[in-house]
Amino acid sequence: MDLRELLNQPQPESWRPEPGGVLVGVVVRIETLATRYGAVPVVTVRPDDGGPLVAVWASHAVLRRELARRRPQVGQKIGIKYLGKQTGRNGASYQAYTVVTEGGNFDWDAAASGAEEEDDIPF
Repeated sequence: MDLRELLNQPQPESWRPEPGGVLVGVVVRIETLATRYGAVPVVTVRPDDGGPLVAVWASHAVLRRELARRRPQVGQKIGIKYLGKQTGRNGASYQAYTVVTEGGNFDWDAAASGAEEEDDIPF
């Protein structure tokens, strides 16, 4: 999508899924927007089903963490599933999400920082 096309698009609808809701499409914009609760990352997606652009507000901690871990980029295909409200081992509740991106999702930076010397590996 070029800039002229983006300018002519209506404002994206906010994604408000029910538990089990899935959004699959291509990332067309990533930005940080100010709210009364602080800055929130917003990923705008063009859904595969041909529907209007959708804005995914990463205001829930798990969604923000999943997006940061997957590091989606503009032009990359993304899938997001809302799993609903869950209860953690400590008894606290949270909003659960799964995020996948097309292509590699492995964090080589984290793997490299925990690398052992070759002689220390037992196999």
